[in-house]
Amino acid sequence: MNCSLLLHGATQTPASLPVLAKGFRPFFLLAALYATLMVPLWLAVVNGRVAPSPYLQPSLWHAHEMTWGFVSAV
Repeated sequence: MNCSLLLHGATQTPASLPVLAKGFRPFFLLAALYATLMVPLWLAVVNGRVAPSPYLQPSLWHAHEMTWGFVSAV
């Protein structure tokens, strides 16, 4: 039996889930999904179609989410 084939096969990641092959990849995927959901919500707040939370002003909420929600995920 060839040992090089065993070692080579053991280090490969499963082809069925390449997004999990590297530790950072799920974070980029989740950041893209988060942006896909939050950009329309932010546009609705800016255009006055959705009332923002009274806890933070919309501009402060946006700065908070970009700094801690999106950047830290990526």
